Amino acid sequence: MVWKKKLRSSQYTFNSERVFLVATQPGKSIYSCLQTTKLGLTLGEVQERQSIYGRNEVIHEQKKNPFILFIRTFINPFIGVLTGLAIISLFLDVLMAEPGEQEWTGVIIISSMVLFSAVLRFWQEWRASEATDSLMRMVKNTCLAKRAGEQEEEIDITELVPGDIVYLAAGDMVPADIRIIDSKDLFISQASLTGESEPIEKFPEVQGQQFRKGSVIELDNICYMGSNVISGAAKGIVFETGNKTYLGTIAKSLVGHRATTAFDKGISKVSFLLIRFMLVMVPFVFFVNGFTKGDWFEAFIFAVSVAGGLTP
Repeated sequence: MVWKKKLRSSQYTFNSERVFLVATQPGKSIYSCLQTTKLGLTLGEVQERQSIYGRNEVIHEQKKNPFILFIRTFINPFIGVLTGLAIISLFLDVLMAEPGEQEWTGVIIISSMVLFSAVLRFWQEWRASEATDSLMRMVKNTCLAKRAGEQEEEIDITELVPGDIVYLAAGDMVPADIRIIDSKDLFISQASLTGESEPIEKFPEVQGQQFRKGSVIELDNICYMGSNVISGAAKGIVFETGNKTYLGTIAKSLVGHRATTAFDKGISKVSFLLIRFMLVMVPFVFFVNGFTKGDWFEAFIFAVSVAGGLTP
């Protein structure tokens, strides 16, 4: 079990040693280090590397199975209470009743409430998921790249591979982890990665002794996927794509873990407040009614009715 846990945690580790190695390469040898040329990659090399590294996409939440999503809609404290009341009503009004005196009304009403609530919640979540997917399909990000035998052209960033030569200009999003080889007044915003609002100037070479200490984020000649060009222009070589980028390692550690919003927290607080109120009121009503009237069975039925009425 220990080695499995280590293996699971290691897949989210960013390869900082490779970044420092790429950052410290001199301009003359950076092309050979990243196995590319000044003219860019050939079509054959691009296809080969796409088969090795895959598409330049960061892992994201996959579309959920409709059946699993529907089952999860029943995992709710109020639905649990209503289901319990439906089972109690089934025992009292149907199974324990005399032949010909079974009363299905309560069971049907409560069951209908449970089913309607689950279907409504499922439909809302499914529509929201479909709307999100539609918006993602509408958005298409491109970048200016240079490949052997071709002029600079706009290509989909998902087609980038390590070794591609790309050009950055003001307003562009950095499409992958890139080593800068030429720049002019290049300022990059890394707020999406570090939270730092001030743009950082980037250069073709590492300034000072950054390669000996500090964070990979602080390297002057490395731009990371997800950051934005504020001003200036640059030319760079892609050295990491997809989930192996700095942004990709962050995304892999977050995917599947939906953050609890303030709205979710508010709903949970209200839900458990009402449930706690129900847990206090129902026994109180049961004992008061039982002691005053002496009919504990009728008191229990009345307490169950109160519980159903308190469930919103």
